[in-house]
Formats: sequence, C-alpha cells, structure tokens
Amino acid sequence: MALSITATKQLGALDDIFAKVAHVYYSSTVLNTAPSSSVTVDMEFPVIDDSVSFDTGGIDKTEVKLTTGQTWTSKASKSDSAITMQVASLDADVASLFMTATNGGYALDVKKSTGALYFVDETGKGIIILPNVEIYGSLVVGEGDNPAYFNVTVTPLINNAGVSIYLDVTEAEV
Repeated sequence: MALSITATKQLGALDDIFAKVAHVYYSSTVLNTAPSSSVTVDMEFPVIDDSVSFDTGGIDKTEVKLTTGQTWTSKASKSDSAITMQVASLDADVASLFMTATNGGYALDVKKSTGALYFVDETGKGIIILPNVEIYGSLVVGEGDNPAYFNVTVTPLINNAGVSIYLDVTEAEV
C-alpha cells in the first residue's frame, strides 16, 4: 500500500518561534483583556542571563487497561508549572515586591505579589504574556560570581477572560 501524505500547513508556515528570553517586564496590574497595541508596565526586571526557566507544567498521563491488557482509554492531568528566574536588583521597588518593608528594613517572610509578566525574546519578534500571575522571591546575597539577586517563582493563573497565557510572535516593540 502506497500512502500519499499532503500537509495542509507546510513547515514554512510554522516558523513562528520564540527565541531566548531577553527582556522580562512586570506590571502590577492583571491584564484582563487581550493586549492592545501598547502597554505601560511598572518595570523591566534585570534578569540574570540564562536564569529564566519557563515550564508551564508537564502532563501526568495514566492509561486505563482492561483485564486483557489492552489499553482502553487514558486520563491526563497537568502537573505544577515551574517558571523561575533570577532578578538581580536590590532596588526598593523590586525588594518591596518580594519582601515586606518594616521599620526601615525588610522581613524575610514569604510575600506574594500579583500582576502580569511580559517575556520578550532576543529577536524582538516574540512575546509571551502571563496576564495574571502570583510571584514570590527569596533573596540570595552571595553565590559565586553573581551579584545579589532574588530567586523568583511564578505561578500563572487564569484572568477574567479565562486566559492564562497569550502567545504572539509578530513584532514586539520595546
């Protein structure tokens, strides 16, 4: 039997890729509608090179088998996301995102901040937006050759429009 395959979408039509993360922007405002042509954010995070890990969570799959050993169906659930980065700044605005200010200093208790994150790739053509996130950070003052930084973990949530991620690989202007 000779099988003829015709792809309705060829490889060239699928070249919308996201290169390495080059910029991470934080907005204290949750984005509850699709992004418009321009957006104002609170700050660009000074992220240490190669410290961004962006894993939205794996798939935990279970196959349901009959007594004969035949696979009858499968069930799947999503595991926890693992989105992390290292933000190298002790600026008061950055520090207050991750630590509670108290009596002229900071408490090292765990603090949750919310908002939206914008990840732009090194080509400037790709942007990934997490419109509603919870972020936590822990301070690391001395480790190897790195400056002081916050280890930041990100949990993407669904916004009011039911969206937890926007993907765009057209042209992002920074």
